[in-house]
Amino acid sequence: MDDTFRSDNFEEVLFALKNKEYGAYILCWRRLAHLLRSVGGSLLILGLLYGSPLMWLLLQSSRREPTSEMRVEVSVTPYAQLQAPPPVAEPEKPKEPQ
Repeated sequence: MDDTFRSDNFEEVLFALKNKEYGAYILCWRRLAHLLRSVGGSLLILGLLYGSPLMWLLLQSSRREPTSEMRVEVSVTPYAQLQAPPPVAEPEKPKEPQ
């Protein structure tokens, strides 16, 4: 009998003379399913975390009554035309008791 073990699968070579029913062998074979499940779950949780504030805003905006718009004119003075502020008046010092 030939003692060499030939296989194209790395897991088969790794677990050739070991107990395959222990658990690590099964985890190796199902790692792609576990990986896809964990990535999908993570994306779902992140989607819910980032999407919930948006959904909340959409629900709140649909419940609100429409508000009237008010236009306000604002005059903006360029920085070069600004003047120095007036000097601050110093407070009077209290008189010393005699």
